[in-house]
Amino acid sequence: MKDPVRHSCLPFARSAVAQASDLGLLCGLLQHRDVICAVSPEYLAYEIASGSIKVLDVDLPSTDREIGFILRRGAHPSALCGKLRL
Repeated sequence: MKDPVRHSCLPFARSAVAQASDLGLLCGLLQHRDVICAVSPEYLAYEIASGSIKVLDVDLPSTDREIGFILRRGAHPSALCGKLRL
């Protein structure tokens, strides 16, 4: 499978790759280092709205993926889950 970032229109040398699921770590890297990331804009909506992180207008084809949620019977979902169509 082709690496969509490496084959995009972004002119950069790939010297390091980090994978992070922690929002604080991700924001810290984006705000204090010269890096880019591929993430849904909804994930960083607050930082984008405040102007501390900018969105690049770059097409990354073949990067869509389906996600799913599993909830236990009787669970009390978060407010975010309540906004999703479950």
